[in-house]
Amino acid sequence: MIHRGKDFENQTFKSREYVGDEFDFMHFSECTFQYCDFSGSIFQNSSFWNCRFEECKLNGIDFGSTNITGCDFSGSIIKNSTFHTAPSNNKNRQKTLDLAGCKFTNTNLERSVFYSCNLNGVSFSKSVVVQTVFEECNLTKSDYTASELSGANFIKCKTKGTIIDIGGAITLAQNKGFTLGE
Repeated sequence: MIHRGKDFENQTFKSREYVGDEFDFMHFSECTFQYCDFSGSIFQNSSFWNCRFEECKLNGIDFGSTNITGCDFSGSIIKNSTFHTAPSNNKNRQKTLDLAGCKFTNTNLERSVFYSCNLNGVSFSKSVVVQTVFEECNLTKSDYTASELSGANFIKCKTKGTIIDIGGAITLAQNKGFTLGE
């Protein structure tokens, strides 16, 4: 199904199936999505501002041409998805997807990719970040406390003040081939 050119504010969407749907020029402001399945959906020129996704499925989505500001994805499943800014010939276009202010606490982000994203201060605590790639991202002061980081890859990222507990640090070291002595 194609959803086109609508604005929603302070709406609640509960237990909706949007699997494979297309969202074109859709704008959601301060909306709540509960138990919704967006897996395989396509978002073109759409935006989510201060929205909550409660136990939603957002698997296999390319968020490349979506603006996401201040959203809370806590408790959701976002596997095999990609967060980046879509390429553009426009010199003035934002080159980084700004996700600062978003929350991914207790979220399953397995095998997802974050490329050139501003994740400054974002919480990934208690999340599954298995085989997830962060490339050229600003992870300053982001929080990975109690997260599962097996196979996670951090490439050319800014990490000053990033919080990782000892278990996460050990896992990351093992990912890079380090072994622990006795």
